[in-house]
Amino acid sequence: VNGHGQTFAVVRGPVEFTFGSPPTEPGRDEASERAHRKRIPRSFAISTKEVTVDQFRPFAPTHFWDKTFSPGTDTPAATVTFYQ
Repeated sequence: VNGHGQTFAVVRGPVEFTFGSPPTEPGRDEASERAHRKRIPRSFAISTKEVTVDQFRPFAPTHFWDKTFSPGTDTPAATVTFYQ
């Protein structure tokens, strides 16, 4: 648990997984969501719950989020990269 009250799960690396979506998924974008193998060579921690727009904005005040996927500030932050 960090200073903001978020709980993290530790994933021991290296880790390999399929990234993207299967060809049968409805609404799939072939160009950006093609399934492929991905490898993360190190251990990492990831939040057990999605970060809301309100929680993310103090770290990136000018961040623009797509309201199509995240209509309010109490909904999950969208268009955030892995490193953000």
